[in-house]
Amino acid sequence: MSREHNPSDDPKNQAPNQTDRCQDIPRRRFLSGITAVGISAAIAGCSSQSETAESGQTAKLVLDGAPNGLRKFEATISSMSGSSITDIKPGIIDADEFQITAGGVGNIEATVRAADLSGSVGAFSDQRQLVVVMFDSQVYDKEINLSTSNVTNDAGEEIPQENIRLELTE
Repeated sequence: MSREHNPSDDPKNQAPNQTDRCQDIPRRRFLSGITAVGISAAIAGCSSQSETAESGQTAKLVLDGAPNGLRKFEATISSMSGSSITDIKPGIIDADEFQITAGGVGNIEATVRAADLSGSVGAFSDQRQLVVVMFDSQVYDKEINLSTSNVTNDAGEEIPQENIRLELTE
């Protein structure tokens, strides 16, 4: 039995998503100098074990204020439950200054980094998103591993770890 060809089934005819665009961004010299100084961040989960998984889960890495701005950051987010990443979106730093350096869509882990070369992120006292990661199924706070490094302000000083956290939403 023969199946009729549908042009919309061809991946070449589908529009690229945001993640594809971010993965194609060329590496820049300013990001290659980032060194790994591992810092573990506290995870603030919003879900409970009694909830049922009807759809995917969103993990938002947030920064609670940066009175001296934000220069750069690097973060690794991974699912210990085996949930795969379906999308990654940059937060307050522009997409052209954001990179997925390891893992990403289709994996259980992603490492991202960004540097505010344009100076578009000034000082702020409210909560801002650094990166948003979507998973294909429900994940709980105890099933997410987060590591951040090189989170610095515009003066090159390290931003306190207690200002960085991960929020889970559906």
